[in-house]
Amino acid sequence: MAGPIACPLCGRTQHHANARCLGCGEPLASNTAKPRLSNAARRALAIGFALAVVLTLIPFTRILFFPLITIVHELGHAATAWMFGYPAIPAFDFGEGGGMTMTRDRVPLLLLIPYGLLAAALWKARHDVPTVIALLVVAAVYSRLAFTNSHNALILAMGHGAELLMALVFLHRAMAGTTLLQADERPAYAMCAFLILIHDVQFAWTISRSTEAQAAYAEGKSSVENDWIVLAADHVNISVPGIARIFLLACLAGPVIPWLLYRHESTMAEWWMRVTAGVEEP
Repeated sequence: MAGPIACPLCGRTQHHANARCLGCGEPLASNTAKPRLSNAARRALAIGFALAVVLTLIPFTRILFFPLITIVHELGHAATAWMFGYPAIPAFDFGEGGGMTMTRDRVPLLLLIPYGLLAAALWKARHDVPTVIALLVVAAVYSRLAFTNSHNALILAMGHGAELLMALVFLHRAMAGTTLLQADERPAYAMCAFLILIHDVQFAWTISRSTEAQAAYAEGKSSVENDWIVLAADHVNISVPGIARIFLLACLAGPVIPWLLYRHESTMAEWWMRVTAGVEEP
């Protein structure tokens, strides 16, 4: 991984991916636009996809990766619950399979944590007006969710949502290839990403198309109903197959996000350096 570079005009040290100097604005000629995907990224994605397909087709190896997807799913519920003031602990359900998240009653004082983080971010980014505006929008949306029943819908949705989010993070790691200890981590990240995506696409497709699968999903467990059943019944005016179709589209379109982040790494790095360094936008 490339280290910091110095501006040839003013000598300021900064992130190697910056398109222009944070100090004087001089274009950094060594930083050309990224290709659509580097050869190493394409190779990692191809190997990861092939491994994921093979492991998915073999029942034994497919089952081995279920715990990974389960814990990511339950961590999504738990993390979102904590974000809105509900102490929660993710766990495996050894009785009926899968997982479950044990959530306690809301502790209002916990809401001070996200508001404190937003306040700290606003102070750090105070010199960058677009970032300040974006953070204020985030604060407004968070407040709207926190003080209405909408946050319960988000907690339910972020089980499968966390699976998709983690897959996209893994995809970006495979594409970017930065902060790796070994080169073979890239196809491993790609494999994990595609394993999750294939699982989620199969699940969403089955729920959206099969009445038998819908009936089995509606049965749930003896102690709790499945996420989309509660989401459809109590929070959104969309059927369970409709939710499945939305999630299916998100899984198919989601990989565009890590690709865009890869393509615009220099812009993101420049923004991050500008905000963390307290430099006003030119």
